Amino acid sequence: MQFTKALQNTIVWKILNTTLSLFINLLMIRIMGAAYSGEFFYAVTTLSLCVLLLSGSLESGIIYYGSQSEINIPALSFFLLPWLLLQALMAYKVMQFLPIGLYRPLSWVFVIANVAIIYFSALFYTRKWFLFLNLIIAFVNAVLVIILCCVYARYGGEFGKLLNHGKLQGGHIIITHLTGYKQGQKGIYYASFAFISGFALQALLLFAYFYMRLDFKTFSFTLSRPLLKKVLRFSAVAFVSNVIFFMVSRLDYFFVERYCNPIALSNYMQVSKIGQLLVLIPAMIATVIFPYSSGAAEGEYLPQLQSVCRTVSVFFIPAAMLLIVSGYWLFPWLFGEGFGQMYQAILYYLPGFYALSMVTLLASFLAGRAKLSVNLVGSLLALIVITTGDVLLIPLLGINAAATVSSVGYFACGIYQLRYYKRTFNCSITDFFVPRKNELIDLFMHFKKMITL
Repeated sequence: MQFTKALQNTIVWKILNTTLSLFINLLMIRIMGAAYSGEFFYAVTTLSLCVLLLSGSLESGIIYYGSQSEINIPALSFFLLPWLLLQALMAYKVMQFLPIGLYRPLSWVFVIANVAIIYFSALFYTRKWFLFLNLIIAFVNAVLVIILCCVYARYGGEFGKLLNHGKLQGGHIIITHLTGYKQGQKGIYYASFAFISGFALQALLLFAYFYMRLDFKTFSFTLSRPLLKKVLRFSAVAFVSNVIFFMVSRLDYFFVERYCNPIALSNYMQVSKIGQLLVLIPAMIATVIFPYSSGAAEGEYLPQLQSVCRTVSVFFIPAAMLLIVSGYWLFPWLFGEGFGQMYQAILYYLPGFYALSMVTLLASFLAGRAKLSVNLVGSLLALIVITTGDVLLIPLLGINAAATVSSVGYFACGIYQLRYYKRTFNCSITDFFVPRKNELIDLFMHFKKMITL
């Protein structure tokens, strides 16, 4: 599949999956309410850190070397099977000691399912099976939306309403026990169970489809020691960079949870999730850029990267303006009672979301060129800025300070990356931001064609 076609298909499917993810998020919030949803998604963030640490960013090495030669893919895929089993046992032990309010078996399923999703998604990327990957994700998300709609119709967010009105205390106890349901607990448990089971279903479908499509007669399944060393060495550098970037994008959660009340935490988590939705399409585009830029000639695909960055700007700015105009009344209406703090926080965070979109694309191209050290230094710079700002300002100014500091940190990382591009590829910075006239005409014609259809 050619780069442009793969990119177009990915964007179309990602829009669908983004829409489904938005419905999933809204349903979870409506079921749980403002008083508990923040705690739940905070627990999910903590488990996501466990996923990152457990996976070791092995997917980076798989994509890099698998994209260079298809001969490596079967051997890498069969290496993952015993490795996943070992990691499942490790995750089970870790869950015994992790201080988290989520029911421990569900926590274990979340962690190991997401590790499996990361690995098998990487294998899909190496084969450039973007269509089938997105189709599986869309199917699982659609099933989850239907299940959550049924849960909401049956229980109507009763527990969240009780917590919001102060009739129940301690939302964190809700999923720690399967028996002895109290008032309103069944709906929130079923929603949590469905949410996490969705990841397990996605992992199983990716696993089944990959090995059904794998040609067992053509390739060797023996993983050579030199290849394994290369994969582990590349993944180790990517792991350090990814851990730092995770802290860059999630460190503020821990400070907000420590210094702000549960309602403020819920508001901030949803502000961050809106940002994740805005960055979701650039992140998905990045997964296409990475395998295509791996092993390519110096500077190859750089014009395509610049064009994608310019296109993201064309779409991001109107979306940001829409949120600025409508957010004040939209957020409380959309998310429900208790989410009145979101609007001001998102005003401070929107510049950061734009910078993060650019950083995601720029970092993916550099990773494909094996320039992981550039991403590492940029992430370290952002981490220093964000850590310093969070320590000094969040205890005093709350979630608005967290949003502002994160925006500054993302811009610091993006500026460092752009400086490297200018120095290495001798290109103009405006090539990443200022759209061409023909690009605007093409976008307008595509939009006009969609309207007429």
